[in-house]
Amino acid sequence: MFLCQDQWRKIIVKTFWEGRKGRRDEVFREPIIMHNLQSAYTPKPLDCGFVNAGLKERPYFVTEYVEGAIDGEAWIKKYGKLDLVTGLKVALQIAEGLAVAHDAGVFHLDLKPANLLFKPTEDGLMVKIIDFGLARVATSLKQQAALTQTRSHKTQFAQTVFGTLDYAPPEQLGETEYGQPTAKSDIYAFGATAYHLLSGESPRFPYPDDLPDVPELQRLLLVCFKKHPDKRPTIQSVITQLSRLLDKLDKTWIEKRTHDAKMARQKAEAEKNRADKAEMDMQKAEAEKIHAHDAKTALQKTDAEEKRAREAEKTRQKAEEEKKGKLFSFEIAIVDAKGKIIRNEPKQARYQIEDLGKGVILEMVYIPGGTFLMGSPETEKDREDDYETQHKVTVKPFYMGKYPITQAQWQAVMGNNPSHFKRFWFKRSKNRPVEMVSWLDVVDFCRRLSEKVGKDYRLPSEAEWEYGCRAGSITAYCWGDVITTELANYNYSVGDTTDVGKYPPNAFGLYDMHGNVWEWTGERV
Repeated sequence: MFLCQDQWRKIIVKTFWEGRKGRRDEVFREPIIMHNLQSAYTPKPLDCGFVNAGLKERPYFVTEYVEGAIDGEAWIKKYGKLDLVTGLKVALQIAEGLAVAHDAGVFHLDLKPANLLFKPTEDGLMVKIIDFGLARVATSLKQQAALTQTRSHKTQFAQTVFGTLDYAPPEQLGETEYGQPTAKSDIYAFGATAYHLLSGESPRFPYPDDLPDVPELQRLLLVCFKKHPDKRPTIQSVITQLSRLLDKLDKTWIEKRTHDAKMARQKAEAEKNRADKAEMDMQKAEAEKIHAHDAKTALQKTDAEEKRAREAEKTRQKAEEEKKGKLFSFEIAIVDAKGKIIRNEPKQARYQIEDLGKGVILEMVYIPGGTFLMGSPETEKDREDDYETQHKVTVKPFYMGKYPITQAQWQAVMGNNPSHFKRFWFKRSKNRPVEMVSWLDVVDFCRRLSEKVGKDYRLPSEAEWEYGCRAGSITAYCWGDVITTELANYNYSVGDTTDVGKYPPNAFGLYDMHGNVWEWTGERV
């Protein structure tokens, strides 16, 4: 054991140089026990470890240094035995320290004056109990037992007993008929220790006459020496009897105990108030935690519901879009100021297909509703006087033919082909637009088509046709203000009609909205 100095204070360092090894909870049993007790009757533990941490060799532990204290054995040698009142007060502190340990299920098993620290104070000697849990660094009884004659009924257990002979009860000396060491073993050691402190004599052969002439004290200490543990008093009984003796012998002790009891009650009330407040704070914190958890759960639930709602909305929108028809891709022409195509831009639209039989189909493109400026500005080139003044018009979504009605489609519905331009360069092509049909012919075509496919077909209104033709543009043509033969078949530029879909579509995916043939609308001319 060494007295050392760290950065802030003096400390006690205990080392085990004989190479003790083992599990940490065994090697450091004493500091762990002291730490768990955190008692006013034991020095405060500070640290523990191994000098050689890698091999777990040469363990040590550190406790506080009690300034001005000496052990009980040294006190007796220096000052002699304790007077009656001082001895009773010291004995009471030892008993109260043991009670704290016993309540924690811990036994000292090596109690003796050398394992007590005495420090003078204004109220008398303050006591600290050291080496709790059997200080294995002390001289072992195995060594002492080898030098003394063994008693009868001892087993090999006597070769590994702990404690010191003069203060150890029979069960610690290998007398197996008394069972294993227990809390009652500390009672025996307590009686022996108190006997030595009050008499100055060895407790190996105790005599009542060596003690102060107080029969109650003599009976109490001698009953602690009973060989059978069951006949020894409990530590609480010892505390009660010592307290009565002090009350009887020392009036100042009564006053001090009354004051201490009052302070203890106040301290207990303060601790209870702190505990109650801590409990309330804990309950409040728990409630806030639950509230936060509930809020988080509600938020997560809300987030989940919103996510489901978004997904449902996406699904609904997707279904709505798919209901409009299948997607098809196309490219529109982007032109310069002279009408020359400078690049193509990809687009998509939705359409539905009507099967007219014999391999002939009719493709109807979905046109989203919207508001546009109908008519042309007065400053537009080649504008005629009877053109409408520009005005806003709103149209609802509708479907419009992807191409002008072809001769093949007319033939499939009407059973004839009135067109003039049936051949192109001596080749017959039914993908050319139908012509030579009147407004009434076209209305009849819509009626027969409706009957054929079971859906209502009609001509687009003038507003719908212009909206579909412009496809969001505000220029003279859907691609710009200039028309060229690269963009449309107009003014007999090729001397004939051409197959539908030959020229670039507009942004809605509609073909031949400019040129090729004139188109009828729902308004009869």
